[in-house]
Amino acid sequence: MSKIIRNYYKFDRPITFNILPEILINLNVTSYYKSDYKEGKILNEVFQIKHIHQHPIFNEFCNKIKKDLKVTDHWDLDMFLAFAPGSSGATHVDDYEVAILSVLGQTCFRDADGNHVLNPGDLISYKRGEIHQGIGLDPRISLSFGYGF
Repeated sequence: MSKIIRNYYKFDRPITFNILPEILINLNVTSYYKSDYKEGKILNEVFQIKHIHQHPIFNEFCNKIKKDLKVTDHWDLDMFLAFAPGSSGATHVDDYEVAILSVLGQTCFRDADGNHVLNPGDLISYKRGEIHQGIGLDPRISLSFGYGF
């Protein structure tokens, strides 16, 4: 069962697409597209950047969520982003706990409980094995804090 916390966290420095070059230049990260590839429409995809917790801008958020969730080890922070409204990842389950923070744009999360629209600052969490899907209503950035591996 998903849990939503409205206005959970807002960054002092707004997180926008402008942070991407900074992440890609300064961190050793891997990136993927996470939706079905459509020929000639790659910018309509959802992209994932792994291990972004290495960037200092995310330190305060990581410390807060680790404290709030009582997480001491085995965690990671990934970024999901999409440039086009309507972009979505596949419906899926994770084999770990996940808390997802909406950072930019509105995102609808579909799960067994229904549809939940998150605004920037809102957090939704899923237990291991709970089915969910993120659909960007706007161009969007969200942070996925995975733990309990």
